[in-house]
Amino acid sequence: MLVRRIQGAGTFVNRRIDYVISRSRPPSWHATVIASGATPRAQTKDVQRVELAAGDADQLGWPAGTPVYRIVRHFFIDDLLASLTQELIPVEAVPDLDIALRSVESVDLVLRQLGGVRPVRAWCRASVDIPPSDVLRGLGIEASVPVWRIDSISRDAETGRVLLSSSAWTRADAVRVVVELEDVTVAAAGEQKPDE
Repeated sequence: MLVRRIQGAGTFVNRRIDYVISRSRPPSWHATVIASGATPRAQTKDVQRVELAAGDADQLGWPAGTPVYRIVRHFFIDDLLASLTQELIPVEAVPDLDIALRSVESVDLVLRQLGGVRPVRAWCRASVDIPPSDVLRGLGIEASVPVWRIDSISRDAETGRVLLSSSAWTRADAVRVVVELEDVTVAAAGEQKPDE
């Protein structure tokens, strides 16, 4: 992963960033990429209001048929297309999310400012997998290049309500996924004041 080959353009020195997944960091592509010292960009490819499919309802804790936004976005690191992502967000969280995404790239920022919520990562699964051929074409990579599959769910820190479900295919030659686990019992004990 020291070099990156781009069909029709040549071979380039590769720069991977650490993509840190942690409960203490916001579940935001933009914030995570900026924290790694790179420049993020997001491109919204499609936003549709749809009814939540029965297959997704159990995992998200929303009733089947709930109106949700299905958002398809492309994420860039220093102008390299690094991730193809699909997100589900309940319409009630931000009724005008489709309009807001025309001028603001960060869903996390829109949820915080327009939805008045504080998203935190509640669940995440990261694995290296072989993506479907349309993802390989979309990312412009060969079948031999490893790709991260990152699925996550974010909740509102105050209410515990699920705000966002995300599924992403992310280039392993662009990011190194770093998972940081915190011991919440130690953190909670550290916040308690000692008896006087």
